[in-house]
Amino acid sequence: MAPEETPAAFFNSFAPDLPAATIYRNEQLNLDEPDELEEAIIKYLIEQPSVSFEARAELSNDELEVSVETSLLKTPEEGWTIACALVELGVQGDNSDYRQRNNYWSGTLGEMGGYEEKARIISQDNMVYKNVLREYSPSFEGMAFIQANASKGDSIVTFHEFNLNDGWNRDSLTLVVMAMRPDGVVDNAYQVSLEQALLNSTGISAPIANSEFITIYPNPAKSVLHLNFKVSSKSTAISLYSLNGDEILTIPARNFESNDQLNLDLNGISEGVYLLRLQTNSGVQTNRIVIQ
Repeated sequence: MAPEETPAAFFNSFAPDLPAATIYRNEQLNLDEPDELEEAIIKYLIEQPSVSFEARAELSNDELEVSVETSLLKTPEEGWTIACALVELGVQGDNSDYRQRNNYWSGTLGEMGGYEEKARIISQDNMVYKNVLREYSPSFEGMAFIQANASKGDSIVTFHEFNLNDGWNRDSLTLVVMAMRPDGVVDNAYQVSLEQALLNSTGISAPIANSEFITIYPNPAKSVLHLNFKVSSKSTAISLYSLNGDEILTIPARNFESNDQLNLDLNGISEGVYLLRLQTNSGVQTNRIVIQ
């Protein structure tokens, strides 16, 4: 690559019709200054990012619902976005669409790690695509998720939906979450296997009625949702989210005593599936609520 070429220009010269992105851990990782690269990598390996993630998933037939909890390690400005991608690892195909042209086959470019000795067309039987993007949510650019009053120590939940294809190997699917700063730079990324995300999902899928500290009913609900506290709960904040991550209603943090009841007015909220999130000093509990 010539020094003046950017990675995007290099990629586009070979595949101008394919979507592509160059993702940096920090904008100071400059490919045009190789002498500075090692120092920059070491610096940003030890520098704390602004956010960290945990992903949970629930699978029903072919519909995958993902809940991403983003913890703010620093107080960020507004304008951040988050995106979640579904990636399949180690993909092999059984037809000619998975063949690959080998531009190094003739040896005219010199030694290329043994590729110069391979055939001009590599058959699908010999091709393994290590990372294949299957879907992303909500878009390639992501969605805004930092609220105006957000500060260090807060946790923000976003929700992402995917429809799984029967042709995908579900044992090889992973989730990749990225948080991007207002200038488009990726601050941090997180990868977790679909299997692990499903194991993480106890906070989403476990019936909330079996909670040690609260009973919520009815579910499905129509005009009102009752929350009965079995034990006292200090500094408990309650939020209702759509599956797109939109906050529908919120109850600011307050203390609840044993046998307290809170009634949530659902009038004016469209029918559908929602996620009710309870955040206390001891943790976060999220459960799916159906409004009819």
